[in-house]
Amino acid sequence: MSHPAPAGKNGPSSPASTIKIIESAPPVRRSLMAALALASGAIVLIGSEIWLVALLLYWAVVDFIGHGMVVQIVFGAIVLVPALWATWKLVEMAIAAERYPDPKPEAHAYEA
Repeated sequence: MSHPAPAGKNGPSSPASTIKIIESAPPVRRSLMAALALASGAIVLIGSEIWLVALLLYWAVVDFIGHGMVVQIVFGAIVLVPALWATWKLVEMAIAAERYPDPKPEAHAYEA
């Protein structure tokens, strides 16, 4: 005569064991071109905001300080470097988010 599993134990068909099997599945991975195509909207939208703020900052400060060519070039370099870095990080993060999406954001709620 077979005995049912005790209430505290997880049998092979219990929901908790199914969750562990799903969590141990390999992550989904998209190709680089597919991720770039999916992330292009976010890259264009947020990238244009980054460059708009950089250009407005450059214009406002150079107009406030003066129109010397040396001042414009130096401040242009000061504004250009962070804008380039922010755009590069934006592209990296957007592609990574689309290339390795989290299939179950609620999976961490079960790990206690």
